Amino acid sequence: MKFLAVAMHLLLTGAFFSLATSAKELKMGAPNQPFLLVTGATCPDSYRPLTSSWVDCRDAAISLGFTGDTINHVDYKYPWGTGRPQGCFQSTGNNRFRFNTGAGGGYSGNDKILCMPEPKE
Repeated sequence: MKFLAVAMHLLLTGAFFSLATSAKELKMGAPNQPFLLVTGATCPDSYRPLTSSWVDCRDAAISLGFTGDTINHVDYKYPWGTGRPQGCFQSTGNNRFRFNTGAGGGYSGNDKILCMPEPKE
């Protein structure tokens, strides 16, 4: 019962939600941490890839509730280039967050790109 009460509280307060659709999986953090984790290599309208640094990538993943091995290897350097999502992404297979310094654009399996809101003009 306690788990159900906590889940209902989170749902009703909007502190965290996860939505799955046939095309994409969307995971959003708390309102003050507006990051999206989207299956594939493309961010939705009004969002852009997080490309600033691997440290920002790790911190954004933590804000979405990820811990441990999933975030412990974000600084791993590999020349993904255009074969994987641009900037911060969660890798298929081991579910680790990675930071692609290349141009991005592609994805493998169920890679998920981490997106952040476009700056307000």
